[in-house]
Amino acid sequence: LLAFAAALLVIGVLGTLSGQIIDGLLSGAEGLETSTSWGEVSELFGRSLLSVLPYVAMVSLVTVAARSSAAGIGIGVGYYFLEQTVVGIFSALFDWFQNVAEFLPIFNMEAFVSAGGGITIGAGSPDYAGDLQTLLVMAAYTMVAGALAFYLLHRRDIGGASRG
Repeated sequence: LLAFAAALLVIGVLGTLSGQIIDGLLSGAEGLETSTSWGEVSELFGRSLLSVLPYVAMVSLVTVAARSSAAGIGIGVGYYFLEQTVVGIFSALFDWFQNVAEFLPIFNMEAFVSAGGGITIGAGSPDYAGDLQTLLVMAAYTMVAGALAFYLLHRRDIGGASRG
């Protein structure tokens, strides 16, 4: 999470600075006054950082449960694309599936970031249910997956020499 936050910070600052420079070159001095504010950049940074927490917790759970970082990475990447594919197909077939999709982790992560003006990887901006519902769903996935990962890791921990 710290590595992601550091990379996101560097990319955000460099992207904003280069965008302001290019905007200023293309539109003159007045372009710098109308470009993106640092407040918007910090809001998007916070939204991006919060939205990745459930995903990190779920991948950590898979990694601990499988005892393999390769399995955690593979299943994490596979699940990301699988959820978007399943939501797209079932939402087109069944009207009621959109209600189910509002409680899936990747759907909520995409909705939370796109509500702040961010860029999503999926086919488009998902229907946004609101910050509170999205944050509660993401918090539930984070807490459950994090608690299970911690429990599994703690249960497997070596007790020490006194346990004989």
